[in-house]
Amino acid sequence: MDAEAKGLLQRLVTLTEENNTILKKLHRAQVWNRIFFIVRVVVFILISLGLYYYVNVYFDRIRNFYNQTTGSVQSFGDITQYTNLLGELLKKIDTTTPTK
Repeated sequence: MDAEAKGLLQRLVTLTEENNTILKKLHRAQVWNRIFFIVRVVVFILISLGLYYYVNVYFDRIRNFYNQTTGSVQSFGDITQYTNLLGELLKKIDTTTPTK
């Protein structure tokens, strides 16, 4: 081998070693990126579950209030029946009372 070929081989070896170190750094960065992504997803899920547990009490209160108000509105429909009965009763009383 002549000196020029040895020089080219030496340059090829150094470039390959640099390339290998860069690839190792990229792989390490990718592994850490994947780990942090998984941690972020787990934290997001845990925060969501915690918020659901915390806020669910308020949603239950709102749901109960809504059910109570709809029950009141439905019973309000029953009031019209009572007013009709009351009107009939007042007519009966008016007809049964003697006039002067």
